[in-house]
Amino acid sequence: MLLSVVRPPRAVRGIWHQTAVHRFCAAAAQEPARIQFDPSSILPHEMGDVRIISNTTRDAQQSNCSAEMAHEHRQEITKLIDGCYEPTTSSGQAPGYEQVWGGTVPMFDIWKRAQNPFDSLRQQVAHLPHTPTSMLFRSNAGNSMSNLPYDVLDAFIKQSAQAGMNVYTNFDAHNDPRNHRAVAESVLKHGAHYQAALSWAVFNPDPSIYNVQWAVDFFRECVAMGAHSLYVKDPSGVLTPEMAACLTRQVKEAFPELPLVFHTHYQTGYGYMTYLEAVKAGANGIECSLGFPDGAGQPYSLTMLRVFEDLGYNTGDPSKAAMHELSEFCKKMRPLYPQANLMRTPDIGVESSGIAGGQRSILDKELRDVGQPQLIPEIDKEVLNVRTEGGKVCQVTPVADTYAREAMRRLRGGDADKEFVAGYAGILVGEGGLVKEPVCPSKQERALFERAQDLGLQLVDQGAITGPAAMAVKANNSDFIYELVHTMQHFARPIMIQQRHVEVTSRISQLQLISEDALLLASLDRKFDLFRRNQPSGSEACASTADKLTELRTELTELEAASEHANSTTDASMLPVLSQHEYEVLLRGTAESPHAQAVLESIPRAAEFVREGHMSAVGFSKLVARAGYVTCPQSDLLPPAMHISRKAIEDLEDAELLGMRESTLLQEDLSILHACYNKAAIPNMYLNFLRNYREDLKFWPSLYTGHVRTGIIRQPRPELQRLKTKTRAHMDIEACLGPQRLQQMVQLQNQVYALEDRVYSQQHSLAIFEAEQLKEPNSFDRKLSPKTVEALKQKCAKKQTELNQMKQSTGVSSAYQCMLDDLIANAVLDEWPN
Repeated sequence: MLLSVVRPPRAVRGIWHQTAVHRFCAAAAQEPARIQFDPSSILPHEMGDVRIISNTTRDAQQSNCSAEMAHEHRQEITKLIDGCYEPTTSSGQAPGYEQVWGGTVPMFDIWKRAQNPFDSLRQQVAHLPHTPTSMLFRSNAGNSMSNLPYDVLDAFIKQSAQAGMNVYTNFDAHNDPRNHRAVAESVLKHGAHYQAALSWAVFNPDPSIYNVQWAVDFFRECVAMGAHSLYVKDPSGVLTPEMAACLTRQVKEAFPELPLVFHTHYQTGYGYMTYLEAVKAGANGIECSLGFPDGAGQPYSLTMLRVFEDLGYNTGDPSKAAMHELSEFCKKMRPLYPQANLMRTPDIGVESSGIAGGQRSILDKELRDVGQPQLIPEIDKEVLNVRTEGGKVCQVTPVADTYAREAMRRLRGGDADKEFVAGYAGILVGEGGLVKEPVCPSKQERALFERAQDLGLQLVDQGAITGPAAMAVKANNSDFIYELVHTMQHFARPIMIQQRHVEVTSRISQLQLISEDALLLASLDRKFDLFRRNQPSGSEACASTADKLTELRTELTELEAASEHANSTTDASMLPVLSQHEYEVLLRGTAESPHAQAVLESIPRAAEFVREGHMSAVGFSKLVARAGYVTCPQSDLLPPAMHISRKAIEDLEDAELLGMRESTLLQEDLSILHACYNKAAIPNMYLNFLRNYREDLKFWPSLYTGHVRTGIIRQPRPELQRLKTKTRAHMDIEACLGPQRLQQMVQLQNQVYALEDRVYSQQHSLAIFEAEQLKEPNSFDRKLSPKTVEALKQKCAKKQTELNQMKQSTGVSSAYQCMLDDLIANAVLDEWPN
């Protein structure tokens, strides 16, 4: 059922008209009115109904174009998408939808494409009046690479929903239902479709870890959170056709009223067969690619559509002519992207490495760009070790990126036992969520040590830790920091044992249910037997489901004994046993925990440091928190942050006049993006974006063959000449001023020139801005408002006055001012690029 037909999103109407920065409303008025889609009716759920979901501008370009498809190409493709899904039946229901956003797209908009991601989404939505849109969301990480505070997640979801996003495909690499909760609540609150995604992991020597009954149990928790549909995400293409059919039967039997969608990659060659078997068993949607299919991406949409039409399935009758037109357009575009033309044939070895399709092309291009293509096969091997030590989490972003980068670090000579990449350390210390198998204990301890010491060093730099406390924190392999880690491990151990107890108990229950179903049992036993036969001679492996049940029951007995011991207070420290809630209060790093004092008193040196004023009680509490294993979703521990980012954008605008307050919508966009990406691993990524994305697109490299970016138009300064020879008078003036004072004047002169260039460029780029608007009427107008330009002029005049006053204060007579100007000009030209 469709609710109504509406104009562009409410957030767009009535806000963007405030300034000339945006012309969206005028352009949107020329577009057909967009359908507002009922989130409960976007997908069918009946057996025999299937929808082809395309993802050309999202995962297809991520998997086969290294996520670097240019903004203008993504928009041109989007213009062709709507014709594919325009309703053809009396119900008015779209025969599918398009995944246009999420995943790496928002970050690459900032890092590579020089686009405000929310604005890019609004442009796409304007071209899709009949087509529901979907996006891929990484649970508590949103679309960043690390966990975010809950108010940031909610603000991001609200802003994207108001921009026109309909379906939020939410996944978590750890498959920890706790990480779905906040996203589910926010998506439902903002009237969108919550699509709960299960991340299917790599083919593993223990096929009981990711089993069909586990999938049902996982989805049951998501359904309780209000899921509108269910989604199986196979990021590496390792889901076999047989397993896809088993999964579908069990999930649809448990939740017949909910649509079930499958997503896979073609890397292993299974993709087409996997989709066929899933739909034959009752799946209702499959994600395919119209442009840039196969390779590391998804099966081709038109092929799958033809197959299901031939079998008599109800596909909703999308327009094959429009699909073909889009496909042909992408074929013509493909030669522009060298990475899209690499021959990627199916490779069954992916079953071992598990590297995700979306990660594959990004990783390969990165290594080729730095001249290290020889590392590609070596990384595939090293990832196996990294993943085994790191909890056997599903290799989907951000974990796929984390495992690969840790493997790269080691292959480039990094120590395998310390200085882990940030994301990998986060997995080891529990920041990502629950793991399927225990992580390497020694690496976990080291990661906790480095996590605590990093914070300690920051507190030393801030002067919050001084004297002997600073010496203790800074020491190589600091025994003081290790003492904190061991104390927190005492508190965490009972909780970690209990969490593992739940995992093992659940798996026993799942395998018992599978044992009662002859088909499922035969399927699982075949996998155990296959792995056993493929193991090296002499290695141990379970031969059957029954063997695995015996092994798990033995582990359960051991866990119960360990739990009894861990919950006793008989160790030498006499530290109390904390409940999970009490421990997680300690993890917040504040002095509010009633047990913080007990921890302090249990470490005599720490108590002495606090007593003597070398460390505050609050500082100690922060160190203790960083030394502790994270037993809850990390976002539970993060304080609200949107107010901080809004203030940061205000302060940056006051300082640099970047036009960020020219509309309330733009200001909120940039504040939300600041909260998500300001601390990205790529140095200054977001700050560089803010400073350049409107005025100097040449800051970013070209993305495809023949790609030309427009840059800032600098004011001509023919009078600025390099001094050929320094006279005695020049040298006397230079000696009198001293290098520090001269450098201050050079800095001021550079600031004046930069402000003059920005004003000049705005005045001389009008034809460029007009051409951009004619080419794409819905695009963001990069022209700064007259108010901002006037503020730039005033600031320039103020800086010039300040420079003149500094020159006059030097005591250099007016007759010799030209020589001072020579010195300044020379230094300025030395700093400028050729």
